[in-house]
Amino acid sequence: MAKSSKVLLSYYQKEVLPSTEDRKRSKSLARDHILRELLENISDPVDKNLYKGSLEKAGSTSTNTKINLADEFDFDLHLNIRSFSLDRKCLRYKFTADDDTTSLNVQKSVVMLNANAKEPLPSGFIQIKSDQAPGKLRVGEHLAPRRIHEDLYRKLSNLKKDVPQIKDVSIQKKPHGPAITLTYHKPGEHHIDIDLSPSLFTNDIKVPVKVWKREFFKTNPKVTDMLKDVPILLVPKKENCWLISYEKIMKELFNRIDGEGTCRKICHMILKYDILKWKSQDKEGFEGMSTNPIKHHLLWFNDQHPDNEYWSTGNLARCFKAMLEDLESRIRERKIPNYFDDKTNLLAGKDSAMLKRFADRLHDRRAEVERLENS
Repeated sequence: MAKSSKVLLSYYQKEVLPSTEDRKRSKSLARDHILRELLENISDPVDKNLYKGSLEKAGSTSTNTKINLADEFDFDLHLNIRSFSLDRKCLRYKFTADDDTTSLNVQKSVVMLNANAKEPLPSGFIQIKSDQAPGKLRVGEHLAPRRIHEDLYRKLSNLKKDVPQIKDVSIQKKPHGPAITLTYHKPGEHHIDIDLSPSLFTNDIKVPVKVWKREFFKTNPKVTDMLKDVPILLVPKKENCWLISYEKIMKELFNRIDGEGTCRKICHMILKYDILKWKSQDKEGFEGMSTNPIKHHLLWFNDQHPDNEYWSTGNLARCFKAMLEDLESRIRERKIPNYFDDKTNLLAGKDSAMLKRFADRLHDRRAEVERLENS
C-alpha cells in the first residue's frame, strides 16, 4: 500500500470512525430509552394506533456510515395506515400564506385549489389518499404531511411533561426535512440529535428498469434480484405532498456495495467527515448542503468503476482523489441526479455561491491528496 493510502486509512481509523462503545451506547439511548419510551406512551383512541408501527433505522445508522461522534440518528416511523392510494395528479390544496410558518406548534389554515388554480406536483413527489386515516390528519381525502407533523409534535411535546426518563430531551418546533428532531442534552455528555420521520411504504411505485441495467447491477445480479423487491418509502418532505424516497433501497445497496478489501464506503465516510469540518470552519456555512447528494454521487461514480479491483483499499488515495475530482465537476455543473430517478436534480434550488464555495473546498482537498501522493 502506498504511503498516501496508508495516511488516509489511518486518518479514517483514528478520526473518522466513532468508537464502538459510543455508537452502541448512543444508539440504544436514542432508540430504546427515548423514542420507544415516548411512542409506547402515545394513547389516543381516535388515532387507531397510528404511531404504533415499526421503528426502522435510516440514514447513516442503517448504512454503517456514521462518522466521528455518534451524535445523530435517523429513524423512520411506519404509520399504521393499511389502506391508501397514490394520487399522481396536480396538487389539490395548499396551506395559506397568511400564517406562513414552519413552527409545528401552530395549526396552519388550508385552502383548496380550484380547477384553474391547481399546480403540478413537484418532481419526485406524490399525494396520498386514505379514508382510513383520522379525519384530523386529512385535507379532503388526502393525507396531509403538515397535519401529521403538527399532530405528532403535539403528542410528543405533551408526553415529554409526563415521562421523567426523557427530561433531558427537547423537541424542535421546526421540522428537519421530513423529520421531527429530538435533541438529548445532558451536562457532561455529548448531545444527540434524533430525526424521526413518519413514513409509509408502497410497492405501487417501481424503480425504472434502466436502473437495473447499469454497470454495477449487471455485474452483481444477486444484489439486483434482492433490491427489486424492496418497497419505496413515502415521507412528508413538503406540507402538501410526499417525497418518493429510495432510502430503503439505498440502505440495502450501501450495505452490499463493497467487496472484501474495497474502499467505496471508506471514501464516502472520509468525505462526510471533511464536510463536517468544512461546515464548522466556513463563516458563511454550507446551508442546504446535506450528504444526500454525496451518497447518490458515489453510486454514479461507482457505475464508472464497478469492479472491485479499482476500489482496492490499497488504492485508497487514488480512488478518493478521483471521486473528489468527479464530484467537483458535478457540483460546478450544479447537477447531481437522483440515482433512482434521474429526472430529479438533487442540487436544484441550492444557492449558486454556496455550491461554488463547496466545489472550491473539494478542489483544495484533492490538491492535498496529490501533495500527499508526491511527498
